[in-house]
Amino acid sequence: MEMKAALRKGDDTTNLNEEYTDEQIGEVKALNYRQFFDLKANLVSYREKNKLDLGAMADFLDCTEKDLERFEQYDSDPTISEMQDYALALMLKLDLEIPERPIPENANQMVRLKPTNNRTSTKP
Repeated sequence: MEMKAALRKGDDTTNLNEEYTDEQIGEVKALNYRQFFDLKANLVSYREKNKLDLGAMADFLDCTEKDLERFEQYDSDPTISEMQDYALALMLKLDLEIPERPIPENANQMVRLKPTNNRTSTKP
């Protein structure tokens, strides 16, 4: 991956493979994936709970209902931009926080996204 290679370049850049074990990197990767999966699930759940129409959302987002149906599928992996657009159609503000140190010594200490007041945010 280009980003991983870029992180290793330069004298003032930390080499993540030297600072963290493969296990820690894998744990953080899994936690990040889970956070975004939960975020998408929370957005879809909000739409369903509030009985918001896919057709109206599609018109607002200038896409098709089929696009939104694909977004809502369990195994879809939407981009952050797609999740932002979906949240906008629901008139929800996404509230994501980054801890001061994004990768803790023990990856299990990572925060999880939790829904609060129709928003998704991180809590330590």
